[in-house]
Amino acid sequence: MTWINLPEPPKGLLSPKEVSRLTSLSRATLDKQIAAGNFPRPVRLIPGGKRIAFREAEVMDWISSRPQARGDGPD
Repeated sequence: MTWINLPEPPKGLLSPKEVSRLTSLSRATLDKQIAAGNFPRPVRLIPGGKRIAFREAEVMDWISSRPQARGDGPD
């Protein structure tokens, strides 16, 4: 991702592409999980705009809550 005119990307927000990479879930699966209430909802970067981002803390909490992340799941 390229950030123009910023020394570094804003902290705390993740693009859908970054979330897909972190969770190993496709964008379609993320959309289904969001609709089902099983994944944190994204925020609109501009009211009425199309760009969305996810709060990093919420995504990381979701990842930590997964059985595999805790070591509770099958190997």
